[in-house]
Amino acid sequence: MNRTLKIPIRTVAPPPAVALVLRLTLTLALFWALAAAMPGWNTAHAQTQAEADRLRPTPPERMHFKITATTTAGPAEAAPSGPPRLLEIEVQKTPAVARMTQRWSNGKVSESWIADGYLLTTYPALPDIYVTSLSLRAVGSDDGISDFHSMYPGFGWVEPRFFTAVVTLNGRKCNHFANKEADREAWVDAETRLPVAYTKGKTKFSYEFLPAPQQDPTMPAAFRTELQIYKKADAR
Repeated sequence: MNRTLKIPIRTVAPPPAVALVLRLTLTLALFWALAAAMPGWNTAHAQTQAEADRLRPTPPERMHFKITATTTAGPAEAAPSGPPRLLEIEVQKTPAVARMTQRWSNGKVSESWIADGYLLTTYPALPDIYVTSLSLRAVGSDDGISDFHSMYPGFGWVEPRFFTAVVTLNGRKCNHFANKEADREAWVDAETRLPVAYTKGKTKFSYEFLPAPQQDPTMPAAFRTELQIYKKADAR
């Protein structure tokens, strides 16, 4: 007589934590698949990006401007004590190179250059030139001060979610942005999309645009030497 041997098959359930992760992964995958298939999904995403591009000020290939700092008590140099205060920023930019100078309340001047993907900076209290690859810095980490070639200083934080209204500042219609948690405000010309001013705490920084340079600013020899040293080292 033939007998059939039956072997019981046991299913092993995954641990609870693994099962939860699998369910969440499948749920998210299903959600994004359905969302992408919905009419207007891609259009809405494109509109959001277009709105961000419309509101965010983007520097042209060539530009030259000054930023003047004032406080609620008047000109920034009015404060006689404490650490040096930033009084003025000046930036010249071409497609190949950018130069920034910062004037301080103690009479000192710091100088920075951007070229070939590197930031080169001097500080008033230190004798050396400090060089950093722009690819290694955190985007927006210092609000445009260390990447003044691709963004306007003081406007690195500006995003559509901080937009409040169209207001008038100094007779100009401006898009107004505010980040109350960071105690920041910014005004962008509604027509030209050029930055007008921004505040940081009790200090207001006002932009003044000058004729754009037609030739590259001349980098001092000391900066050029340091740049070549770092480029050679990184190429190894």
